[in-house]
Amino acid sequence: MDRFRSTNWTRRYPHGRMQRIIERGLPAAILVLVALLQIYLTQTANLSPWKGGGFGMFGAIDAPAMRVIQAEALDQDGNSIQLDVYSALDDRTIRRIRTLPRQSDLEQIAPQFVAQFVVPTTVERQAIYEKLQLENPDLLGDQNLPPDRITNLLPDLPTHPLAQPLYRLKTMYDPDVPAAVKTVKAIRLQWWRLRFDHVQHQLWAEPLSQVVEAGAWQ
Repeated sequence: MDRFRSTNWTRRYPHGRMQRIIERGLPAAILVLVALLQIYLTQTANLSPWKGGGFGMFGAIDAPAMRVIQAEALDQDGNSIQLDVYSALDDRTIRRIRTLPRQSDLEQIAPQFVAQFVVPTTVERQAIYEKLQLENPDLLGDQNLPPDRITNLLPDLPTHPLAQPLYRLKTMYDPDVPAAVKTVKAIRLQWWRLRFDHVQHQLWAEPLSQVVEAGAWQ
C-alpha cells in the first residue's frame, strides 16, 4: 500500500522527484566543475595549483609564495643591479599576480621603474655603517676589512654593507645616503617558478613568462 502511494505521488508530482535529484547531485556536479576549471587554468593560464580550489596543494610545490619576478636593471652608469619588484607593490596585488601571473602584469610594472631612484634594501644599515665610520675612522677605515670581522665589531650589521645589494624604489622615509642612490636606466622582468624533478629528486627553476624590457639597454 505504501509503495503504491509513493509511485502514485511521483507520477502526480514529477517536479518533486526532479528536486530530490538536483539536491543530491548538484553539490557533486559543482565540485567536479570547479576541479575541471582549476586543472584547465593551471595548464593554460599559470594558475597556482594551490588556488582555484586548492586541489593541487598536496601534490605540487608551485605555491604562490614560490613564484618570483626576476628583475635585472641598468643604473645611470650602465652597471647591472638586481631589483626587488615586490617592494613597490601592495600586498593584495602581490597575492593576485603570484596566484595568476600574466605577461601583462610585467608590461605594466616595468615602465614604472624606469628613471626612478632606487636604494639598497640595506640602506638603513649602510647609513649606520657610514655614521660609525665617520665617528670611528681608525676602526672602520679599512675598506678591505673582512665581512666577518665587521660583523664581530658591529653586531647591528649582519651583512657587509659594501657587498652587492638588492635594490628597491627609494621612499621619502629612507635615510640620506647619496652614494647609495641609483637611477634606473632600463629594466628586464621575467616570471619564474620552482618545480620538483621526481626523477632526479631535486628542485629546479622554470620560466613562467617571456622577458619584458623597458628603457634603453644600449
